[in-house]
Amino acid sequence: MAEKKPNIKQDILFRVRVLYAVFILAGILVAARLVWVQFFSPSVGRNAEVLERNIFRTVELPAHRGAILARGGEPLAVSVFRYQATFDFAAEGFASAERFYKETDSLAKCLAGFFSREDAARNGYRYLSAADYRKIFRDNYEARTRRRAVKIFPREVTLDEWRMMKDRFPILNGNMGVTYGSEQVDKRIYPYGDNLARQVVGSVRDSSCSGIERIYDDRLTGRAGRTVQQQIANGFWARVGDADNIDPEDGCDVVTTLDAGLQQMADARLRRQLVEKQASFGVAIVMETATGNVLAMVNLGAEGERRGGRYSEYYNHAVATSLTPGSTFKLTNTIILTEDAGFTQQNSYDTEHSPQLQRGKSSRRVGQADVTDSHDAGKETGGVVTLVDGFAHSSNIYFAKAIYETYRNNPTRYREQLQRLRTDDYVGLQAFGEVKGEISDAYSDAFRLPRQGFGYEVTLPAIHTATIFNAVANGGRMVSPRVIDRIDRGGVTVETMPVRTLVERVCSPRSLDIVRECMEAAAARTSNIFKDLPCEFGCKTGTAHITSRFITSCRQDDRKIGTGDKYYLGSIGTYFPADKPKYTVFVSICKESTGYNDYFGIGLSGPVAADIMQYLYANDPSLHAAVESSPMPHAPKSIKGGSMWQAQKVASRFASHLSVEQGGEWCTAKVDEGGNASLTGMPDAADTVPDVRGMGLKDAIYVLESCGLEVSFKGAGRVTQQSVKCGTPLQNAHGKIVLTLER
Repeated sequence: MAEKKPNIKQDILFRVRVLYAVFILAGILVAARLVWVQFFSPSVGRNAEVLERNIFRTVELPAHRGAILARGGEPLAVSVFRYQATFDFAAEGFASAERFYKETDSLAKCLAGFFSREDAARNGYRYLSAADYRKIFRDNYEARTRRRAVKIFPREVTLDEWRMMKDRFPILNGNMGVTYGSEQVDKRIYPYGDNLARQVVGSVRDSSCSGIERIYDDRLTGRAGRTVQQQIANGFWARVGDADNIDPEDGCDVVTTLDAGLQQMADARLRRQLVEKQASFGVAIVMETATGNVLAMVNLGAEGERRGGRYSEYYNHAVATSLTPGSTFKLTNTIILTEDAGFTQQNSYDTEHSPQLQRGKSSRRVGQADVTDSHDAGKETGGVVTLVDGFAHSSNIYFAKAIYETYRNNPTRYREQLQRLRTDDYVGLQAFGEVKGEISDAYSDAFRLPRQGFGYEVTLPAIHTATIFNAVANGGRMVSPRVIDRIDRGGVTVETMPVRTLVERVCSPRSLDIVRECMEAAAARTSNIFKDLPCEFGCKTGTAHITSRFITSCRQDDRKIGTGDKYYLGSIGTYFPADKPKYTVFVSICKESTGYNDYFGIGLSGPVAADIMQYLYANDPSLHAAVESSPMPHAPKSIKGGSMWQAQKVASRFASHLSVEQGGEWCTAKVDEGGNASLTGMPDAADTVPDVRGMGLKDAIYVLESCGLEVSFKGAGRVTQQSVKCGTPLQNAHGKIVLTLER
């Protein structure tokens, strides 16, 4: 029987079918596994999330904080970028230990020199020597697990400093490859100093500060962005493109009404006065009359163990310290008396002047209050004083009688008038910590009502008193103090703060004329303090005995103050020019008396106000009379001799005609009545004394000292006489010559 041959074709088909079945089964298993991993396996999903989180991260990009600017555009607070280097000690560039130690040794010396002891003391960090830096580099490099993001600068550096380091310092200049990264930090700085206008500007480093930094924080901060970053090395990340990336939106700029130069000047002048008088605290406010713009607001208080040393802006006394105002409150009472009671300049009261004054004081009984005049009002009129004289002499007795006798039968009326002038209300700076003024309950009170006449039984912050002075200067219109002018974004104004009227008219034009006459009469009695101010002004001074507590950081003030303590508030309010007021200045200083009458407002705060007013006058061209041009040309009456080139340049520009004789380096100059100038060159005579008459001092000294003479002089102007005649041999001058100068 023949053997059956195997069917090769069937065998192959069988094997293919088996193989297909295996593949199909494997595919089904793989698909099932994928479904399990994708939808049901918690561990796989968790591991994938961890892996992705370790490679990618989403970070917030902070917005660049907006600037706080003075009205002239000067930055009072601004954010700038600072830079910090982070070393990757596991970088490939550091593979050679020998080269690493060599380069880091040089870098350590550079860093120790740059971050010097002086820089450490100035910026408040611990100084590191070159050896300290070498140890930091060595310890991190030799560690078993090399750290890959180590900060090496003791402080962040500016952009200019960072560029210099990258250009000059080894390793940072890239000579060992990519071995470090850099961190960019948005840092807040105050170009005019942390202490200038601190209570207005504020500080982002001080959460308790009530300044603009906090009030407008949402506008300054802007809107943060976000970005996706990928890890490129341990501790180093790079930004990657992603649809979720959002660029940050920088914050707005807040433009204030402050004048940077004026703020600096007022701060320096008030600080000097506080140190000299050993005062507790002081306030200086400058307002622009028509708008209420606060051009300067200085708050300085004593710190440390004793007064008279350091002063800083740690508390906003101008708006948050409410004290008895004293005689500056007589301005408010004068408005009330003239407007509500119909007083004129001639309304008079008998102050019961007595020639037997005790140390310049005269006490009288008004109602149930004993009232004392510190000034000798009514000396020449038998004690009878008019409203203008009572205001100018600051007579407490006059105003105590005027208020008491006018309103004792209707004290409610008086209180209503005070409220009409917002004495017990805000003036618009609540965001800066403003407190209300307070009025004592004077109903049927024969003690408090007379005392309110001269500024007691009422407490006010300085900004309230400045606002009422500004209302008088502003034609009777009381406007709110304005600190913020506008909000800008990218140089474009997005919001302007309006001028806000508090009281449309505090008094009628008739009453305003009387009030201003009183203030100008008071100004006439302060001519010794304001003698250098070349324009008329109005003012009122005030002095008050303080018995309430206030805030300073001085140990001497940190206690309850009572009637037995000799603390006084000396203040002055002014406006100028008198005919068209443009500025209001208010200064108040609180101090403990250390001598007889060392606390009166005129001597305590007057000098500060006078210097501020002189600064304003000198820097405001609108206050100066215009110089009218003349159709006829003007020629100089004389020209100083000296340098031929300089004299010729001046004469050719201003003289009617110029002639030059005997040219040379030096010359004498003459001008005739027609304005014609002639310059005559000086002959070169090295062995004789030259003629320097008619020269300016600088040129004369140069010429004579070039001849070997020792020069002394007296007077000012041009040289009119010389002690050794010209042409005298130098050897006969004995090496000395005296010049006489006259204008």
